[in-house]
Amino acid sequence: MIQKRISIFSIIFITIVITSCDSDRGFAEQISNMPMRHLDNYNFNRENSFSQRLNVSGDMVLSYLQEMDSDPNYSLYDPTESEKVIVEKYFSLLPSYIYDLCKERLAGIYFINDFYSSGLTDFIYGDEGDIYTILVINPSVLEKSVSELFTYKDKSCFKNENSDIRLEIDISDFYRGLLYILLHETAHIVDYVERETPFVHMTMKRLGIVKEGKAAFTDQYWSAYRTPIDTLELKYNDSLRFYTEEDDRLISNRNMISVYKELEKSPFCSLYSTTSWAEDYAEYVSLFYMTQALNLKYNIKIFDNDNLIYEFAPFENEKVLKRADKLKVLSSL
Repeated sequence: MIQKRISIFSIIFITIVITSCDSDRGFAEQISNMPMRHLDNYNFNRENSFSQRLNVSGDMVLSYLQEMDSDPNYSLYDPTESEKVIVEKYFSLLPSYIYDLCKERLAGIYFINDFYSSGLTDFIYGDEGDIYTILVINPSVLEKSVSELFTYKDKSCFKNENSDIRLEIDISDFYRGLLYILLHETAHIVDYVERETPFVHMTMKRLGIVKEGKAAFTDQYWSAYRTPIDTLELKYNDSLRFYTEEDDRLISNRNMISVYKELEKSPFCSLYSTTSWAEDYAEYVSLFYMTQALNLKYNIKIFDNDNLIYEFAPFENEKVLKRADKLKVLSSL
């Protein structure tokens, strides 16, 4: 039965009401009244396999997502038995630190048809107010390879004004896109629980759930949640849009090389990593692990009429590589 538990979370809510402005008080109350924010509603058992956590309390989470994205067409996808095997296998490929944390703090995994992006991590509260999480995945990542998914994502930033220009991001044709999504989204889980960045999402800031002290990985490169420091000179950063059909706001693919040359001069490992400090963290963890632990290549290539005109390997960039020292999640590699 779906229920809203009176617990330490209530104390957190009362504290927010006392210390915040009226708009944030109302926001905190709205959050506290969401059934999907309460661990009790997930029948959570840390001993369950990850495939046993698929679509638990699915109607509740589906309703939340439909309302959040104003999309009534979302629906639950039930993975086949063979796909459940792949889910377990790919979880087993995660860094041990992340795998163990997911066993403890990942309450549910939801495959949602026609989801607007490839994945999403969201937070819920346990009995003592501790952070737990849920993971939302677009089933299309079960079909695409890692290379196909990454190429698709970056291509979504560009308006096709020159049909001769082609982008190809070469990582792996062997692993399915699910591997990248699990690495990326479970890195967000680490961030939610361990607070590696100042906060994962603006929701957390409004609730007053922020990192105390410095964030070693991000402080040097970010002036605000979505704003890299000015000295990085990422002039295209504000124009990046992913998974959108608003073509008039996209960057022309005629400028594609210029966009990636900006990235090449920066300490960031992907275009998506430049969109917020939370995505910077998640992209770095996932791409570092794939290139350094799984020994996968990661090359960005641009072609003109099938002629290679630009190539860049971010993890051959010393500015990118040196940031690994700031991440305890990678210390065991």
